[in-house]
Amino acid sequence: NPASDILWVEFMQNIEYTAIISLVNMSGQVITEKILAPGDNISGFINLEGTDPGIYLVKISYGQYRIYKRVVII
Repeated sequence: NPASDILWVEFMQNIEYTAIISLVNMSGQVITEKILAPGDNISGFINLEGTDPGIYLVKISYGQYRIYKRVVII
């Protein structure tokens, strides 16, 4: 953090459930989303090309868990 072109998300182990990685603006709009299926790599990325600079939330939905992290796009 900050990010400019690509936002990487890495899990500590292989994923067992579908994982949804969303980039959300401060108004709550989903800007882009990446879905990782079980058995995929332990990491995924979101291409930030064309995304306006600013503060966003990265929402990771994995099984019963919802994780939110702030990211600054420059």
